[in-house]
Amino acid sequence: MTAERREHDRGAPVAPSGVPGPAPADGVIALLAPDVIERIAAGEVIERPASAVKELLENAFDAGAGSITLEVEAGGAALIRVSDDGAGIRVADAPALFQRHATSKLRSDADLGRLATFGFRGEALASIGAVSDVEIVSRHAADGTGFRLRIVGGARESFEPAPRTTGTTITVRRLFFNTPARERFMHGAREEAMEVARVVTRYAAARPGLAIRYLKDGGPALTLAADRDHESRWRLLYGADVVFHLVPLDWIEHGVRVGGAVSDPDHSRGNASEIQLFVNGRLVADRGITGALLAGYHGLLPARRYPRAIVMLELAPELVDVNVHPAKREVRFARRDVVQDAVRHAASRALVARLDPRGAMDRGGGAAGARAPLAAATGAPLAPLREHPAHGYADDWFGKGSEGAVSPPGAALSPDPSGAPPGATSARGEDAASSGLPAQIDRTFILFADADGLRLYDQHTAHERILFEDALRRIEVRRGEAQELLIPTVLTLTPEEEAGLALIGDALAALGYSISPFGERTVLVSAHPSSLRRWDGGAALRRMLATGAADGASGARAVAATYACRHAIMAGETLTRGEMLALVTSLRRAAEPELCPHGRPTTLTITARELRHRFRRE
Repeated sequence: MTAERREHDRGAPVAPSGVPGPAPADGVIALLAPDVIERIAAGEVIERPASAVKELLENAFDAGAGSITLEVEAGGAALIRVSDDGAGIRVADAPALFQRHATSKLRSDADLGRLATFGFRGEALASIGAVSDVEIVSRHAADGTGFRLRIVGGARESFEPAPRTTGTTITVRRLFFNTPARERFMHGAREEAMEVARVVTRYAAARPGLAIRYLKDGGPALTLAADRDHESRWRLLYGADVVFHLVPLDWIEHGVRVGGAVSDPDHSRGNASEIQLFVNGRLVADRGITGALLAGYHGLLPARRYPRAIVMLELAPELVDVNVHPAKREVRFARRDVVQDAVRHAASRALVARLDPRGAMDRGGGAAGARAPLAAATGAPLAPLREHPAHGYADDWFGKGSEGAVSPPGAALSPDPSGAPPGATSARGEDAASSGLPAQIDRTFILFADADGLRLYDQHTAHERILFEDALRRIEVRRGEAQELLIPTVLTLTPEEEAGLALIGDALAALGYSISPFGERTVLVSAHPSSLRRWDGGAALRRMLATGAADGASGARAVAATYACRHAIMAGETLTRGEMLALVTSLRRAAEPELCPHGRPTTLTITARELRHRFRRE
């Protein structure tokens, strides 16, 4: 029931406009003050510094900018400055810039159904201005000079002529200075800078023709000249080793274009954070589309594994509603089933073509789907990706017995050639071999039987616990054993991964990694912990850096847990009898063998008594 309805039922006077009149003396409902309303509304659009960066970048896109410079200090809390070479703002429009719902993008409600711009409601600048100190310097080509406008806490402080070339510079200082409750809920500068870097990286990946310069705390964090195509941009952003494992998407179905790229199944991740979705160039989140993408991997990905993906959808503006979320992070499709089918088919056919070149034909696509040049789907051609990466090496470049092919975790999991366990007994005096012959169930669980019953081990969580305790010990004593790489791996880091290296670099060195600078956003990895089963070209290391940065994981336990999770045996991996025996023996030596670092059980015991009960012998 609305406030108006409640007041009407209680006899409160209601004005003809439907707005309740003055509350009676004993009433408890009153209109909020205008400045409070403005700050609440601002909080719906600007949740954190990265939200402001996203809105300002999108304004620059709408202005037709070909080059953008972003400067951020203290994660954006102290300073955000966006400069562009776009069309600029007319002096005559300056007074309306910070008025809520003042916009040049809409003239009637009919325009909402055919939007082709990022901003349209006139909320971004008004929201930012309500909770910060903002200065705009801009010049439109049609004006003889530019202007400078300053707004503090929603109130105009100054407005004067100012020289500038065509384009706009917006400077935001002291974000949330007048909303202490929201300021208290901000994360630290590193975490906020990480979110800003994530927004910048994602838009840079989707717009190769845009030159971007990103400065963090006065130093260069990302410098990208305009590129000719998406692959060139992705190589600069993510590195050749990542692009080597990307599969291009190229599909048109029922008016929906699907472009971009997805990673091959062997290079999955433990979460969906690297699935990027763009709808008509707008960065959004959509669980349905993510689910459709995963469906395209049907049977190719282990449980709870996710690809890296850059999915770019293009469809008629009238078929997508972008006005369903205050911060425009979500959209609504007129025919969601059609869009999801297009994404699923695009992914499945691209993966079939990559994994089985003989399956490059449509395989039943028929009239529903037809291949289109990738230039049409993504705006630029994408060269074939199957070539040896310039730097770094993928898993399949290392054969058995190559460098780094060490069974986990080090000697503790190196089975005897005869298949017997390493020979040490557990704290309970039990040798793994005495627990009967092992069997692997569903390539996930290890089964042992003895006179007392059945013991089941989850191979992933068990290995996680082993690696976690090993890593924790290495970090604490700062003496991790290292395996030198015959050929060092060169990695080009994203801003997100760079932030992660600054956060957990010391812990990684203690584990046994040797990582040294090798140019702008580039590092040289010359050694890794000796406990690794094999060197994967830095894929797991990248995930550790991204996870550490996203979680703010700088403590020894957090880093050890991330390391263990990224390097443990996965569900779906086939193990030999010797490897199963060695894994269980090592787990029994652990200080806390019952749970993995994340609290999941490693072992399940079914006693002989329970078996008798199940078979109705009791």
